[in-house]
Amino acid sequence: MRGLTNFFRRQSYIFLFVFLEAFSFYLIIANSSFQGTVFHSVIMEINGGFFSMMKDTRSFFLLRSTNEALAKENAILKEKLASSHFKTLHPLDSSLYDTVYRQMYSYIPATVISNSTDNRENYVLLDAGKSSGVERDMAVITSNGVVGIVKRVSPHFATVISVLTENNRVSAKLSGHDYIGAVIWNGFRYDEALMVDIPSHISVHIGDKVETSGYSLAFPAGIPVGTVTEIMTDNVSDFHKLKIKFSQNYKQLDKVYIVKNIYAKELKELRK
Repeated sequence: MRGLTNFFRRQSYIFLFVFLEAFSFYLIIANSSFQGTVFHSVIMEINGGFFSMMKDTRSFFLLRSTNEALAKENAILKEKLASSHFKTLHPLDSSLYDTVYRQMYSYIPATVISNSTDNRENYVLLDAGKSSGVERDMAVITSNGVVGIVKRVSPHFATVISVLTENNRVSAKLSGHDYIGAVIWNGFRYDEALMVDIPSHISVHIGDKVETSGYSLAFPAGIPVGTVTEIMTDNVSDFHKLKIKFSQNYKQLDKVYIVKNIYAKELKELRK
């Protein structure tokens, strides 16, 4: 024990130097947005590469090439859906207008290589990044429902803020109604959330479907969110509080689609 104490005493200046270097590095990262961004990008590439290698090994036994081909085909099909287009009126002359459907969303297929569901803030790591056209604030969905919003992007990977993040709001509505509410994860079960801001005079039933409203710049309209399982009307505020069961099982995420709103930048400028 005395020998160990003497060792630390002799090497104390080295330990102090290492500590001060590490602390200085932390201060640079914490107080400089540029260095912080570079640091997070490097860490994301390292983590992404590690998890991607593990995922590749598992995917070898799951016919990865077949799954990727199907994902690309599905992305093409999604772009042809009506929900990926909007109507615009173009004047052909002074008395005639022609209604045209213009594409608004495109889809980038990706694979989940890391995913959490048990924290207050949960994240998903994807194997697609800037080189695939992924940018911050893009929505991520599956064939079953919503997943989250892209937060950070490196050349080959992207980190997504999951809908399983406390106080995270998704603009949504009840199928068949025009009233817009919000779906908020309450931080408890990974398969449940609350829907708020629906007026109490709206007729709601157990089993009603909840879908995205299309009012956000990220999610197209009509993406499944969940199903109403409990109705709790607030008599003070005259609004429903609905408990819903997510349509997507977040413990079984694999193939996802990153949604690109082709007109996002133009619409953001108009909202300023």
